[in-house]
Amino acid sequence: MKKAVLYARVSSSMQEKERTIESQIAELKRQIRANGDVLIKEYVDDGHSGAVLDRPAMNELRNDLKKNIFETIYILNTDRIARDVTYQNIIIGEFLQYKKQIIINGKDYVNNPENKFTLTVLGAVAELERAKYIERTNRGKQHRLKQGNLLSMGCHIYGYTYIRRTETAFPSYHINKQEAEVIKLIFQTYAEHETSIRILSENLKEMKIQARNKFGFSQLKYILKNETYTGTKYFNTMTDQDGPRVYRNHRGKMVSRDRSEWIGIKIPQIIPKELFDKVQKRLKHNEDCYRNSKRKYLLSGLLWCGECNIRAFAFRRYYVAERKEGNKIYQKASYRCKMKGLPHNPEIDTRILESCVMEMIKDTMINPTNLKECIGILKNKGRSDQAKTKRLLNAIDKKIWSIGQQKERIIDLYSSGDLGREEYVNKATPYDLEINELKAKRSDLIKHTTLLEKPEIINASINTYCEKAKSQFNICNDFSSKRQFLLDYADKITFQQHAIGVDKVRLWGSVPIKLPDQLDEKIKIEFKIEKLINRAEMNAKIRELEFKNGIRKSGEIPSAQFGNLKTANAPELKCI
Repeated sequence: MKKAVLYARVSSSMQEKERTIESQIAELKRQIRANGDVLIKEYVDDGHSGAVLDRPAMNELRNDLKKNIFETIYILNTDRIARDVTYQNIIIGEFLQYKKQIIINGKDYVNNPENKFTLTVLGAVAELERAKYIERTNRGKQHRLKQGNLLSMGCHIYGYTYIRRTETAFPSYHINKQEAEVIKLIFQTYAEHETSIRILSENLKEMKIQARNKFGFSQLKYILKNETYTGTKYFNTMTDQDGPRVYRNHRGKMVSRDRSEWIGIKIPQIIPKELFDKVQKRLKHNEDCYRNSKRKYLLSGLLWCGECNIRAFAFRRYYVAERKEGNKIYQKASYRCKMKGLPHNPEIDTRILESCVMEMIKDTMINPTNLKECIGILKNKGRSDQAKTKRLLNAIDKKIWSIGQQKERIIDLYSSGDLGREEYVNKATPYDLEINELKAKRSDLIKHTTLLEKPEIINASINTYCEKAKSQFNICNDFSSKRQFLLDYADKITFQQHAIGVDKVRLWGSVPIKLPDQLDEKIKIEFKIEKLINRAEMNAKIRELEFKNGIRKSGEIPSAQFGNLKTANAPELKCI
């Protein structure tokens, strides 16, 4: 009598709904009783694809292998483990590594060439069946579309009522009269009046028009670009850049097909084609005009939120400035974390943050004495860095060993004749590449530890780095040169709220170190520069300059008159 567990899996939502998982579990329990074993635990993946390894129950089973709570694993069939042959071999290899007995379809699996060959063939058949199923499904969809029938996608479109497929009729769309009137109002208002999408959204809210989703900016823009309202719903419009989608969690990049490949199905029309074309022409004009133009900022692509650890971005707002000669509209740019509405990281004026970064470069990055105080291995005298390096080396060694074990299983299949030469190369090459990358990283870490014993090399490299950076920084007189300097010398910049009215800015970079015994290879040591910004003082200077320029409300000031803040490329003042 042995302690046993079972693993069962179904993938599609239909199988999950029909509870076919229960038949698997019942059969496995019957096998356990017949063999006289005791069921300890059930691992069930209900509604998870076998094309991926990341499944909740499978992950739990693989983690429990190390705990020695069971001796035998019962599985109904090989395709329940995984659809891909390689994944099957990886999982079964882990079972055998921890000396677990494997019962597949009532038979004891033993690690020998005959059973490996059987497993490979069964796995290949399961993979082929899945590919054929997907191909037949896609072909059937294309056939129904070419006959002029809608697909049973359950896709709801505002303005229409979706009628589900029945045994005697295909799905269809009927006009919802109340919603259709709203659609007509949206298109006519935007096409015939000088109204922006945001103002249109506010007007709809004031009119208290009911909608399944709120009429926000993105929803209205989607409606205005939706060609379905002209009486044709298009299918086959997108394709996977990396090939067909073969499983649910596929994350390939979707790109638009050529319009000649689109398949259009006629549905009831809500708006005429002429009105739709007029709206598209206005949308295109607004996208091309100055107020929506895209531009690069000094810290674009380098700035991160120090609290969320996600990228920050720059945006513009427009303000009315009261001038002696009349009111004018100016733009004001700020940086903000992508996570909107969080109190920890309010927006900050681009001129304030950019001037702070340039001061950090001038005061610290190009000054060897100050820069040494920002380098971790010098600041901590190498003790904590050495301990961290040792932990990383141990982790890399374990990873190399694990990948080597996976490659060994591929080699065993090839040596036993279960894999052809081409298939072996395709499966083994990724392992070789990953092992080589890890070995290169390990070599860099070992070189990094040797630096602690050679402080004179570090000092010489820092001096050379600062001299080179200083010479390039001194000729940065315009936006392009300052932008290029930051791209060359800054790895990452973060900002976050440090206290009420005070922000903390950090700048990360690295100094290249060349060891004398290495002719071409270089390693790098990282540094981190920190600076606090008093937001109240900076805003006071901005208001003072705005007042001198005759601006009574917040607006943009010319960069030439912003010298007191040492601004780095404040956007040129433009009015619309």
